[in-house]
Amino acid sequence: MIPLREIAVRATLICVIGFIITGCENSFTPFAEKRVEILSINGFLDADVDTQFVRVAIIRNEIEQVASLNDSLSVELRDLNTAAVTAMTDSLVSLGDGERAHLFFTDIPILGDRDYRITATGPGGGTSAQQTTVPGRIAFARNTATNGQGTGQYVQTLTFANLPLRPESVDVVYTVLRNGTGDAIRVVIPYRDLMVQVPTISGYQLTVRLEQDRITVLSVLGLPIENGTTVLQNVSLEYALLSDEWRIPRNPNRLDFFASAASYVEEWTLPESVLDDMGYATP
Repeated sequence: MIPLREIAVRATLICVIGFIITGCENSFTPFAEKRVEILSINGFLDADVDTQFVRVAIIRNEIEQVASLNDSLSVELRDLNTAAVTAMTDSLVSLGDGERAHLFFTDIPILGDRDYRITATGPGGGTSAQQTTVPGRIAFARNTATNGQGTGQYVQTLTFANLPLRPESVDVVYTVLRNGTGDAIRVVIPYRDLMVQVPTISGYQLTVRLEQDRITVLSVLGLPIENGTTVLQNVSLEYALLSDEWRIPRNPNRLDFFASAASYVEEWTLPESVLDDMGYATP
């Protein structure tokens, strides 16, 4: 009979040899597996709202999203133009599907034509950073309202030179007073699809149909076309812009997304002579 001590020694040798060749079935690794900590950032900066929100989640081993919400996370937002850094506040919330998540928020003003970088740091020291440029105002030229172009109606042309893409939305807004009294009423008319690309200026032109739009304005107010008591206070162009990140095809292997958006208003008034000719009253 082989002594128990010798059996143990032989078994150990067999296991070691087997591990070297193919790996012992019940072997252990003296070094713990290093878990890769990856952070996912999802959200966008909106220059039109008071508070910004982004969601940050911890991903480990590149595919496993950790369900534990007890990990310590920190997120900072940096204005790269001024080097100002803001620590975003953590909030644990319940989403619509019942899932709980970390949302980080801040109420600092987001300004157009600025570069921002967001950096998240996890409890294990892992970091993730994303950057976006908030769209700035579009420069455009506005000609004098004219009664022509073969229509016999007043129009006004806006020219957007060096504009590679149309804005996400473009509206012409008429602010009026019904019968010259009461609160101001805004009548919004979509115009994005009426922007015409002009290769010679590497941009677009938009013809605002002032007199034709008056019919729409009066219809919204429930007034007849012959009404001459409505006061047109001003005309404005309102447009929304998205940062470049929205147009980049999403990589299904990427777990994060960070972008920005902004809206702007350009307002002007029409000469009294034009208002009179179109049938508007003057205050």
